Amino acid sequence: MAKVQLLAILSLDGCLSEKSGDARWWLRPERYGIEELHHNATSVLDEETSLSTLTAWLQRKDDAVYLIEASLETAEIVNGMLRMHLIDEIILYTVPFIAGNGSQLFKSSLPLSYWKPIGNKEYNGGIIRTIYHRKQLME
Repeated sequence: MAKVQLLAILSLDGCLSEKSGDARWWLRPERYGIEELHHNATSVLDEETSLSTLTAWLQRKDDAVYLIEASLETAEIVNGMLRMHLIDEIILYTVPFIAGNGSQLFKSSLPLSYWKPIGNKEYNGGIIRTIYHRKQLME
């Protein structure tokens, strides 16, 4: 069955870690498995993604993997996907700094959802990757 993965890189206080500023770790994404995520995705989604088209794609009986990376540009569509329960997996990289006044990814208007951690890995510099699967209500 097709699935949607969210790749989110956040500071300790939940702010988006952009590829500029204090995100020096972005200089070597191959060290953190990010290039592999992009390579393994059937399609990489962006802010132009139509939620109705994505919903139709997800009805297919294939093993397609749709990846969307959280950024300032995609935050609105990511929150729309979360509202519609379209995201199946969150791959969360936590970068050990506090942004203080950055842009929060997860908006307060999101519906309640539960996520099960299925694995984590710590990298040099204190970066931690945790993978979560969305729990079904009956789990």
